[in-house]
Amino acid sequence: MKTLLTLVPSLLTARLLKALTLGMLKGFYQIEKRMTADVAPFASVFVIVGCLLTIVFCKMEIRRMGYSILQLSRVERQIRDQERLQMVQLAKITRPEHVQAVAENRLTLRKAGSGQIIQMTEQGVVFRE
Repeated sequence: MKTLLTLVPSLLTARLLKALTLGMLKGFYQIEKRMTADVAPFASVFVIVGCLLTIVFCKMEIRRMGYSILQLSRVERQIRDQERLQMVQLAKITRPEHVQAVAENRLTLRKAGSGQIIQMTEQGVVFRE
């Protein structure tokens, strides 16, 4: 009899705990379901707003990159024009007539006369007359 009395309270306690636990879980589930139902519209609004802000940010970055490319293309065009101008100046400076004029006027050089040209070859020195 003693064992039966000790078993009955433990069985009652286990059933009571089980019933309380199931009841609490059901209550928590209902509270959680209610909270989810209350929060769902706000969460969807936040997701939509976040997506829209991301789209706006991406478009803004694309426009900024476009302006950077435009500025760099202008700089490239200026550098290309400057290079062309320098090529034209080099062509003018290295023109044979210009080189001869500089040699005669600034360096006081003259055209070589006959007998002044010496050509050196492997066989020896050759004089041109």
